[in-house]
Amino acid sequence: MNLTIPILGLILLSILLIVLSFLTSKKFIKYLLRLFSALAILIALIFISTVHYDKYESKYLIGTYVIDVKNSKFRNTDLSRFNSLTLNIKEDYTFSLNLQTPFFSERNGTWVYHIDGDAEFIRCKFSDAKFAYQIIEMDSDLIFESNILKNGTTDDHIAFKSK
Repeated sequence: MNLTIPILGLILLSILLIVLSFLTSKKFIKYLLRLFSALAILIALIFISTVHYDKYESKYLIGTYVIDVKNSKFRNTDLSRFNSLTLNIKEDYTFSLNLQTPFFSERNGTWVYHIDGDAEFIRCKFSDAKFAYQIIEMDSDLIFESNILKNGTTDDHIAFKSK
């Protein structure tokens, strides 16, 4: 839901109430109008602070990514065999890989974009997984660390770059 219109409406209402409070000569009505104006501003601030911007911010993630073989490592596997591996992140909060690989347990899963104060991060969960794991985002690259990978060791990671 787009909350821009209700927020703008509350701000315009508060401005109107403030103007009316200056035009009236009765003290009680003047204070009442200013009180309602303050309440409208407070409600607008509450709307702004509770909006889930993660849904808006996550739009830039949607698209196709290709494996970055040069910046990826999985045990002693020759990753050049997977040059055609793509990650497709969809608007319905699902993702899919076009190939079955030895480092991902599944080809499909779900993702969520989180904003937690100053930190922004992506969590993904493969269809067969019990837990969701954090994906590292660097510039327009996505990095799956060893804890997401099937039998991954500490140094293993698979990087994807935007197509």
